Amino acid sequence: MKKTFITVAVALASITANAQFFAGGGLNLSVSGGNTTLSGGGSVDAPSSFSFGLHPMAGFYLNDKFSLGGRLGFDVSASSTGGSSPTETTSFSWAIAPFARYAFIQFGKLSIVGEAAVNIGRTTGTSKSGGGSAVDTDPIFRLGFNVAPLLSYSVSDRLNLELAAKFFSFGVNTTVTGDDTKTTRASIGFGANSGDLIGSLGSITVGAIFKF
Repeated sequence: MKKTFITVAVALASITANAQFFAGGGLNLSVSGGNTTLSGGGSVDAPSSFSFGLHPMAGFYLNDKFSLGGRLGFDVSASSTGGSSPTETTSFSWAIAPFARYAFIQFGKLSIVGEAAVNIGRTTGTSKSGGGSAVDTDPIFRLGFNVAPLLSYSVSDRLNLELAAKFFSFGVNTTVTGDDTKTTRASIGFGANSGDLIGSLGSITVGAIFKF
C-alpha cells in the first residue's frame, strides 16, 4: 500500500511539474429602472432590476490536447415589479463547475475543443409584496452534467481567445427546491457557454484565458 501511494504521489508530482496553468473569468453588471407617468397625472416607479455576477476560472494543461480546470460563480440580483404596490425579490446564487477539455482537431493556432463539466450550485432569496415584510423563498439546489464544444485561438504563447459557438450542447440537470420537489431534465440543442465572458457576438460568446 505504501509503495502504491508513493508511486501515485510521484506520478502526480511529475504531471503537475510539467503542467501549464491558466486562468480567466468574467464579470457582468446590469441595472435598469425608471418611472411611468399616469394619464391622470403623477407617476409610479417602473419595473426595475439589478444583477451582478463574478465568474472566475482556472486550470492547467496536462499536454497540448488535454486540460482540467474549474469555474466558480457568484451572482446577486434584485428586481421590483414597480407600480403602487410593488413586489420586490432578491436572490443570491453560487456555483462550482469542474471541467475537462480535449482538443479534438487543430488547424495551426485554431482548435476545436470539447468540454465536459459537472455543475453544482444553490440559489437563495427573499420576496416582499406590497410593502410587507420580506420572507425567504425556497432555496434551489442544482446538479448537472453538460457537454459542449468551443473554438480556441492562440493569440500568443500566453493568451488564448475562446469562442463558445452555439452549435451543439447536451446536458442533464437536476433541481431540488426547499420543499423537496425534484426536477430532472435532459436537453440536446443550442446553448453552449464558455463561462468566462468578455463579450457576445450574436450566437457566439467570446472569452479569454491567460497562461502562466
